Amino acid sequence: MSEDSTPDDEIRSRWESILAEADIKSVPINFLKDVTLIMLDGTEHKFDIIELREKGFDIKEIEALMEEFIQNYDDEIDSMDFQINIDAFANEIQRRTKRLLD
Repeated sequence: MSEDSTPDDEIRSRWESILAEADIKSVPINFLKDVTLIMLDGTEHKFDIIELREKGFDIKEIEALMEEFIQNYDDEIDSMDFQINIDAFANEIQRRTKRLLD
C-alpha cells in the first residue's frame, strides 16, 4: 500500500480489478453509477443513477425511465455502457458475507 492510500482505497482497487476481469452480462441497477446508451448516430444518452437517486427517484422509477427510453428508441440504440458503483457493490458483498459468518 502506498503512503498516500488508505485501506479503503486498497479494497476498492482490488474490487475494481476483479470486476474489470469479469464477463458481466447484467448488473442490478442499485450497483450502477450510470448507464450510457450510445445511439447509431454517435450521440449518447446518460442515466446518472447516483444523481437520480439523490433527486429522490427510487430504483423502480429509474428502471421505468430507462425501460421507456429503450422501448422508444430501441431501433436507434447501438450499444450500452455502464459504470459499476464499487462502493455499493463492496458494501453489499461485505454485508452478505458478515451475515453468512454470523
